[in-house]
Amino acid sequence: MRRSELPHLSHYWELSGRQGGEEQVARVEGKVRVFEHFPDYLLAARYEGPFFSVRTPGLHDATGALVPCTPQECHRWVNAAVAHVRTVDRISAELRAAHARAVLLPLWRHLALRRALRTWEETRVRYERALREAFAAYAPVGEEIRAAVRAEQERAAAAIREQDRLRAQERERRARLAERAVWGRRVLGEPGTPGRTVYVFRHDVPGEDVPAAPALSERIPRLGLAALRQSLVKLHLPDVVWDRAALRESERETGTAFAVWWQELFHENYRTLTQPPPSSPSRGSTGGSGTSGSGGYGSGYSGFSCVGGF
Repeated sequence: MRRSELPHLSHYWELSGRQGGEEQVARVEGKVRVFEHFPDYLLAARYEGPFFSVRTPGLHDATGALVPCTPQECHRWVNAAVAHVRTVDRISAELRAAHARAVLLPLWRHLALRRALRTWEETRVRYERALREAFAAYAPVGEEIRAAVRAEQERAAAAIREQDRLRAQERERRARLAERAVWGRRVLGEPGTPGRTVYVFRHDVPGEDVPAAPALSERIPRLGLAALRQSLVKLHLPDVVWDRAALRESERETGTAFAVWWQELFHENYRTLTQPPPSSPSRGSTGGSGTSGSGGYGSGYSGFSCVGGF
């Protein structure tokens, strides 16, 4: 062949830096992090083959896939990756050297140039064979890792769906609790007079902050939360005292802070009956119960090397 027929070699970054040896990889809580690579091989137009590097999971990893594996699988994955990158790096270095010599030799060195071109062609054939063999040797492990990644993704997706289902179920349960006509309100003071106050309580809970029981002639309707809210809105938001015992019982039944429950139902603060500004969270979103607000709502590292067991 003539030197003008030499192909252009793609830029090649050595793969060895992407995969440490077995002693550098440890499982954390039975998992490793794998990264799929699509290197640009020297003859990238003809050879493309991804491989997975295997690393110890880091606390701040934002890429790669976290997958469970046994110590034996960790051995196999790491060793296969190391063997693959060493083979590809070695034959790539030989091909680059043969290419460089054929390109840089002066044209007047006819005999040396013919030998360099012959060496290039022989090295290219070995390169193609070595890459085919490397890809074939790595393929079973690559498929095994890909299957593990896919299984973990499916498991995570199923877990998210289950969490969403449980959250929806809980929202429905809380919505049914809100429909019960157990709430009442009592207004003390005449309209327009200072100190006019509304006391909100539950008929089924002994009150702590409600004045003495009204006379029998005063009928206090039983309301669900939506109807209670409408009645408070119609009163033009006088001072409202929420009975702490009623709020505590509601939080016990719903399993969440009353402010969060109200926000979930009506998208507003239960004390002001207004939506929070878009740029700031609701003041009641961290709240609990009572007039002053209360309530509210560790990670470990366990490393195992590939040679270690559980």
